[in-house]
Order: sequence, then C-alpha cells, then structure tokens
Amino acid sequence: MRAQGIPQAELVVPFASSARIRAFAIKAVGGEQDPRARALRLYDAIVILKRRNAIAADRDNKPKAREPKTADALLAVALGDEHGNAQAGCYELSALYVAAARVLGLDAVGLERDDAVGTGQIGHVMAGVRFRGAELLAVFDLQNETRASGAPYVVLDDPAFVAHHYNHRGVALYLQRDYARALAVFDEALALAPDSASLLNNRATTLLAQGEPSLAAAEAMRAVELRPAVPLYRYQLGRALMQGAALEDAAACFSEALRLAPRYGLARRELGWSLLLRGDIEGAERFYRRMTEWD
Repeated sequence: MRAQGIPQAELVVPFASSARIRAFAIKAVGGEQDPRARALRLYDAIVILKRRNAIAADRDNKPKAREPKTADALLAVALGDEHGNAQAGCYELSALYVAAARVLGLDAVGLERDDAVGTGQIGHVMAGVRFRGAELLAVFDLQNETRASGAPYVVLDDPAFVAHHYNHRGVALYLQRDYARALAVFDEALALAPDSASLLNNRATTLLAQGEPSLAAAEAMRAVELRPAVPLYRYQLGRALMQGAALEDAAACFSEALRLAPRYGLARRELGWSLLLRGDIEGAERFYRRMTEWD
C-alpha cells in the first residue's frame, strides 16, 4: 500500500492487529476450532459489545464530522481501556471484525454494498469470511446485526478497504469546512482506490465548495463513467455544470438522474432551477406542475 502513494508515516491500516485485538479474538472463540463456528462466535462477541452499549453504533450511514477510529482504538474504548467516544459506523465495526478474524487465521475481507440507489458519501461496508479458497460463504453486517445481506456486494481488496478510512476522514474534514485538507485526504484515498466512483464524487463535492466547478465536473464525469446507473453521480455532475453556467448540459444531467430515480427530490429541485436560470419560465412552470403530480 505504501507503493500506492501514501508516505509510511501517514499510512493508517485500520484493521491492523494488536495485542488487545488478539486477546479479544481468542477469548471470543474459546476452544472452538471449526472456522465457521469461530466466525460466528466472533460476530456474537462484537454484537454483545454493542448491546451492552460499550459500542454505540450509528443508526444510519449519513456523513459524520467525527474522525474515524481504527479497530484497536474502537476496541480500547469498548473494553474500557481508554476513555473516548464509543460511536462507530459500519466501516469501523467491519474493520474490527476483520482485524480480529485474521488473528484467528480466518480469511476475512471487507465488503461494500453494491447498490445504485443507496450509494452515497460513505457507503455501507460489511465484513465477510471466505472458506475453501475464494468462495465467500459468510457475510456479517455488524451495524445492522445481520449475518447476511440481501443487497449485492463487492469484495474489497486491502487497499480499497483502507481507502474507506481515508474517505471517512475526508468527509469529516469536509463537514468541518476544512476543504484543503479534505482534498488531500481524498487524494490519498484515490491513490489506494483510483476507480472508486464514491471517492471521486466526494472530491467533486469538495471542489464545488471551493468554487472550482470545472475541476468538480471532471471528477463527477469520471464517477458517472464508472457507475452510470447511480443517480447521485448524475446529480453531482449537473451541480458542477450548473455552477459553471453550462445550464443546458446541467438540465440534461438532472433529467437523467430523475429517469434513474423518479422520486429524487434534489434532482427535481435543481432541474427546475436550471430551467429558470436559462429563462425558460414556461418550461419551469410545466415542470413544477408535473412535480405536484409525481407527489
């Protein structure tokens, strides 16, 4: 991962092992030797921490302004070894599971939900354990406390899994309005996962906040090329084009976002606004009348 652009001094591997994680994992499985049973016991042990309120899991995946925790930092707070915020999102919980599972010799990986409708700034991450080589047999959604997910998912290699940590950091800095540092962190994330449409979308959002619509449009266009079925990225491209005064192209992007997701309220609003900015008063009136019919 160091070869992909992040200096050694700055590299954070959230699912790295530690003596604390090792002790927790070994205690969780007891004398159990069967790999599948070990995977389940470890899952149960983390769920117990949540139900005891030692870990306060996020109820949703909305972007958060707090810094993301590593697996060891989260476990330290959960076990009372250190004082701190016990909040954790799906990524932090999954990183803890993967770190502990690997201590036990399990082939644990991070998973990302592959859902065009739900894809947002930080996405939804789960943990998985592969048995008998590459066959993935167990999915653990630690946030929602389920052992499987109905949504499709993709297996993350370790650089892409680490990139989620940097993505969370970048989003937190963006919400703190520290746009310059947010962009630097997104660059680190993209060095690890250059084809992540979600990261490109977040970088575009930050560039727009800095008043750089042309640069934002380039990043958003790449996100659309990578994931053409995701309405969010069409919407983001439309925002960048509208801020850059390319109103006709912006309207086309909002229209396409609405074709993909007819009840996409933000895209509706921006499409109507783009029509007004173009001076198409009649078109805007027709559009807003249709909006009332949609509702």
